[in-house]
Amino acid sequence: MSLIVEGVHHRYRATDPPVLAGVALRAEPGQAVALVGPSGSGKTTLLAICGGLLVPRAGEVTLHGAPMARCMLRAQVSWVFQGTNALLARTVLDNVVVRGLAQGHGRRAATAEGLARLAAVGLADRADRTAGTLSGGELQRVCVARALMGDPALVCADEPSGQLDAAATDAVVRSLLGSRGRRAIVLIATHDPRVATACDRVVELADGLLEAAP
Repeated sequence: MSLIVEGVHHRYRATDPPVLAGVALRAEPGQAVALVGPSGSGKTTLLAICGGLLVPRAGEVTLHGAPMARCMLRAQVSWVFQGTNALLARTVLDNVVVRGLAQGHGRRAATAEGLARLAAVGLADRADRTAGTLSGGELQRVCVARALMGDPALVCADEPSGQLDAAATDAVVRSLLGSRGRRAIVLIATHDPRVATACDRVVELADGLLEAAP
């Protein structure tokens, strides 16, 4: 079972030039794929379409054989955005378990999984700290831990290292790529060559087209 993108075309307005022009892509469970390219190449748009945040003008996206819209409803897709997107006044653990609670898990089960996710990203000792007291790299790892709650089939990350130094970037990338052990597909849109080379595949976009084989 895979993430399959077929014949995706997209433009934001009818009078605009196409951002994506017939993109096809396939990613397998346990695989990390970096989407790279210059600004305006369409990588963020493609990531948003792959992750169900944007509906393409034409084409189809399926995850494990199901249309992406259905997978979004089943919480099989999670996101890590540039910047931390954290609840700074709440504890680190609260920031992580909120996804489990939103999925309908009980507080006890969500807390147990949240602690395990924090341990996996090296932040078990920060669980009771207020999120606003953490560094930028630590906060981004908190967001990764939250994104992995519930074992999503697809993890999408949009420039996750954009505001981090080299050491924090390495920690965040290790945390993200660790989800492959649970057979997640990881898609990362990035300008950072350190992030791209850590992935299993690199797909380059230029003028709305893929420069590498699907």
